[in-house]
Amino acid sequence: MKRYDSFTETQLNGITYILPFAQAQADSRKGISLNECGEFIWKLLADEITFENVVKKCIAHFEADTPAEIETVTDDVRNFISQLESLGMLSLGKPVPNETLPLSFESYFGRTACAFYGDTGELASYFCDFPANDNSVSKVPGLRVEFVYGPSGVNSPTETVLHNSEFVISASDTFYNILVPEIPEIREIILSKDGFLARFVMSSECTGAAAEKVFQVLRTVFLYSASLRGMYAIHSASIVYSGKAWLFSAYSGTGKTTHVNLWEDLYATPVYNGDLNLIGIGNGTCRVFPTPWCGTSEISLNETYPLGGIFFLSRDTSDMVKEMSDERKLLNMWARSITPVWNPEMLEKEISAYKEIIPNILCADLHATMNPSAAHAAKEAVDAYLR
Repeated sequence: MKRYDSFTETQLNGITYILPFAQAQADSRKGISLNECGEFIWKLLADEITFENVVKKCIAHFEADTPAEIETVTDDVRNFISQLESLGMLSLGKPVPNETLPLSFESYFGRTACAFYGDTGELASYFCDFPANDNSVSKVPGLRVEFVYGPSGVNSPTETVLHNSEFVISASDTFYNILVPEIPEIREIILSKDGFLARFVMSSECTGAAAEKVFQVLRTVFLYSASLRGMYAIHSASIVYSGKAWLFSAYSGTGKTTHVNLWEDLYATPVYNGDLNLIGIGNGTCRVFPTPWCGTSEISLNETYPLGGIFFLSRDTSDMVKEMSDERKLLNMWARSITPVWNPEMLEKEISAYKEIIPNILCADLHATMNPSAAHAAKEAVDAYLR
């Protein structure tokens, strides 16, 4: 963050004021008086600086030693920064990497090289089946995930994008601020809008149950980043057959896991992913890309396959594959997507991707029982499509 240049510091009767001039004056911006702490912070804001570094410098400058003193300084800094931002004196700016953090581990999945920095605790264990290599890390634009510990920064009064029991997301011009009310271990997440940097501000170590929670929240961060690279997540279980991946998409409890298990039992087809399949265009063809997120199935192969097709599964008393109109194919794919969509442009981009994918794969309704005959019906449709 950095102060805007259209405000200046001046003395009036021994009191320091910050007053607007030029465009800020034309915009009828207000001024503000400063105490000793405010003067010190204002000088720090002449150059780009993070909230955490402002707090550290204030703690050192004002010799705050006890936990109570440190908490008071932190609160004072947060309140002052919030006041400056609300008065239009401060640009929170684009998040920049914290170069002081050590590299913890790297992973490669979903056509993305991911690098994790800071104290990641036990998080690496969730990515051990998706190792990075020199080729993947050096050639593919990546996602940098940082872990810092301490107080949260400034929740500026920006546009609210989403507010539910799981997430509270607000947006500035350059980043999203994400709060996770049900996970106190995560104070906040700062996610750059370009999808290349995510900073987790933690209240405690990322171990045990906390590591599992962070891993699940990371899914949303990654899927946002992946969508900017043209990849979208479909809630589905999948198998590999005839060199291609075939997705069976359904709402929870419909029987998609049962169906892929039937294929595995009857035709020895490996399960590719038990819950989430990332699709997109790669090397000129529709493809499915690996991710470590697979629901409770614990099945996720670290391989990339051409996408053969998607069956939209519904429970019925008999087994039948039915053709679908292009409109229903598109609407069904959108309805089963779990990719975050936080603005109209993201939605348009996702719909455009599906329009490109649909003509090149098999899309069909699958009315199915829980019996082997359901797998037979689906396999007949696949074989006919492949001929």
